[in-house]
Amino acid sequence: MLVNATDAVNPEFAQAMQNWDLPSLVGYQDEYLSGFRTVRYKTGLEEGFSAAQGMMQPTIDQTIRYDIGGDEQQISDKKTQYDDITFKHILLPVWLGAYKFRDKTYSFLVNARNGEVKGHAPISPWKVAGLVILGLLIIGAIIYFSKK
Repeated sequence: MLVNATDAVNPEFAQAMQNWDLPSLVGYQDEYLSGFRTVRYKTGLEEGFSAAQGMMQPTIDQTIRYDIGGDEQQISDKKTQYDDITFKHILLPVWLGAYKFRDKTYSFLVNARNGEVKGHAPISPWKVAGLVILGLLIIGAIIYFSKK
């Protein structure tokens, strides 16, 4: 269970970026960070475990509902037990970036292991409207010519 331990990374992006090759983790070496700016973790163990529990809760509830079966399930009581709790501080290589477009700043993350990108991009309402109109024209043309 990966918990974002810094406030420097947008939590929405960090949560979405879960495609990590964790079995290939290696021990820390100073050379890995040489020449790069890094961010220190700010989340303590209790806070991190609480965040992990919150992330696990939907899966636990879904499993309970699956075990109950039927069309409708109501969970009136549950007892969750966590065994063999361990933690590791790990560094996952992420590039943080931002750019300004029409006086608005857009930030993004890049997974430095596989190139996956998460972020927000500017959306032009004119281009979206143009694509919708183009799609409707194409559908109309298909319907018109299929009737002939």
